[in-house]
Amino acid sequence: TKITRHAITWREGYLTLLCRSLRNRALVVLSAIALLLGSALLVPWIGSEFLPASDEGELRVNGEMDVGMRLSLVDQQTRRLEAATLREVPEAMSWIVNVGASGWDPNAGSRGSISLRLMPATQRDRSNLQIADDLREKLVGTIPGMDVRVRAPSGQNVLNRVLPGGG
Repeated sequence: TKITRHAITWREGYLTLLCRSLRNRALVVLSAIALLLGSALLVPWIGSEFLPASDEGELRVNGEMDVGMRLSLVDQQTRRLEAATLREVPEAMSWIVNVGASGWDPNAGSRGSISLRLMPATQRDRSNLQIADDLREKLVGTIPGMDVRVRAPSGQNVLNRVLPGGG
């Protein structure tokens, strides 16, 4: 039958290729190395990502003041940071504000942080990365004495779910 003839042809072709490869081992190894190096040279044009950015619907705003700053002043400036953040992020559904020491870090008393949960991506015009960029542009340098950083987690929750031990 026709299928059997193709199978025999494929088998014969494979055996021929295998025999030639075994007779020319050095050529096969050099060809493999050349292909590997050639593909490595293409990386700048192709690009790569370990974990693509994903809109997790979260935003983190951190403010840090000089070590030893009074907690009441850190609290006051963090409240200003919170008000400015909420004014610029109408997509926020809920948020948590932390001021002062958390954990064992002795310098944590001079920090304030805001964790925002955004409405679902389908109900927003901006991604969490766009919101973070816009917010960073508006907030950095506006709260006296406070160094402000804004970031949008992207991919970390997925990584924590996939890798044992939290990635």
